[in-house]
This record gives sequence, C-alpha cells and structure tokens, in this order.
Amino acid sequence: MHSKKSLSNNSYITNPKNWTCSCPVYLTDHFLLCKHLVQSVHPLSPHFFNEVKCHRSSPFWKHKDLIPLVNRLKPIEEIDEKLYEYDENMNDINDKMVEETSEVVENET
Repeated sequence: MHSKKSLSNNSYITNPKNWTCSCPVYLTDHFLLCKHLVQSVHPLSPHFFNEVKCHRSSPFWKHKDLIPLVNRLKPIEEIDEKLYEYDENMNDINDKMVEETSEVVENET
C-alpha cells in the first residue's frame, strides 16, 4: 500500500508496510522516521518506543502496533477479517445450495 502526500507542491510516496518514505527528512533521519510515516499508521501507545525493533532492511521498524491505515479509516487486519467472514458466508451459502439442489434431484428420480 502506497500513499501520496502533498506538502507545499511536493509529493512524497509513503509505504507504512515497508516503513519507507521518499521525503527528504526520512532519507536523512538517523531513526528512519518522518511525520508522513507516523501519520500513515494508527496511533501508537507510549510503550511502543520501548518495544519496537529496528532492522537493517525493509521493513525497518517492526512492531505489532504498527498497523497501516487504509483510506485513513480502518487497519488492514480489520479488512482482512471482514473478507474472511465474507468468504466463509459465501462458502456456507454455496454448501446450502448444493445440498438443496441434491435433494431436489433425488426427489425427482
């Protein structure tokens, strides 16, 4: 997931999943941190900075609380969960249809 940020006629590409941003601050910051990345994830707890792990390759920061925003509304995990529930419901409906069709065919023969 990439999001474009516009600040004073400049566009930056921010990728919270890989913890990267194309802004000049990020590219020069010792902690690989910028406001665009912070704004692209859900609010963090005070304990976050004591627990976060930094890595030498992308994603540079890893932590269970680094949940990217999707359209600034919901974390990706919530959307994945909804899709899983939808798939399960569709499977149930499909199974029921197959069962009812089998019953009709049996009754006709």
